[in-house]
Amino acid sequence: MQLAVIKTGGKQYVVTRGQKIRVEKLPYDTGAEFDFNEVLLLVYAGSVKVGTPFVAGAKVHGKVANHEKGKKVIVFKFKAKKRERRRKGHRQNWTVVEILDIKDAGVKAEKTPAEENEKPAAVRSRAPQAARRAAAPRKAAAK
Repeated sequence: MQLAVIKTGGKQYVVTRGQKIRVEKLPYDTGAEFDFNEVLLLVYAGSVKVGTPFVAGAKVHGKVANHEKGKKVIVFKFKAKKRERRRKGHRQNWTVVEILDIKDAGVKAEKTPAEENEKPAAVRSRAPQAARRAAAPRKAAAK
């Protein structure tokens, strides 16, 4: 399993391959691929690397899925007995990023989740096992 802690927009995110995360707006177009270079922690090929502050040679490859805006937040300021009121609204811009790969320089890559779930044809086939079950004698019912 590959896991990384990345830093973007002043926040830290724990990410794995194939995950979609929502981060503060990034200056990339939809569909653009890019790398997060600020990797704080990396679990890769069975080893854990902690950066000081960043892991050297580690990258998290991502793709911009889309850009969106958050819900409107109303900021209302009020001062009692002064007839002072201020009402402002704010909508945060977000970028949805799909994590494509987690890389570490000098370490051989692990299998993708699809490759890990793939089984050889002999294991996938259930026909011989079903034939053995049908041929096996059944126990007599207790009387």
